[in-house]
Amino acid sequence: MEQDKPITPETFYSRLKNHFPRVANHNVWAEWRNETEDYVHSMILSTLAREVILWAQEGDYQAVRSFLNEIEKAFEFGDTILVSYIGTDFTVSILECKDSRVREKIKSLMSPRTADAYKTNLGGYREPN
Repeated sequence: MEQDKPITPETFYSRLKNHFPRVANHNVWAEWRNETEDYVHSMILSTLAREVILWAQEGDYQAVRSFLNEIEKAFEFGDTILVSYIGTDFTVSILECKDSRVREKIKSLMSPRTADAYKTNLGGYREPN
C-alpha cells in the first residue's frame, strides 16, 4: 500500500469510522467535537484503546485484529502527529489494561511497528500485575 500523502489524524479517524460501526457511533466524537487543541488526539486515542480493550474482553478478536491493522498502517503511513499520539496514548492505554489475559491477547495480535511502540513504552511504564 503506497500513500501519496501521509495519513493525518482526521483521515485516520474517518477510516476508523468507516470500518468500525462501534467507533463511528462512539460518544468520543461528540465529547471532543468542538476542541481544536492537539491534546484532543490524546483523549480520542486513549478512548479508542479502551474500546479495543472492551472488544477483547467480549472476545471479538476479529475486530481487535482489524483495528490493530489500521494502527499498523498509521504507523507506516501516518504523519508525525498521528504517529506520535498513537505511539504514546493508544499503546500506553493498552499497556495499562489491568486484565493481563486481555492485554496479552491484544499484544499477540499486534503487528511489528505497533509491538515495537508498545515495547518502547515499557521503558517508562509498567504493565499492571
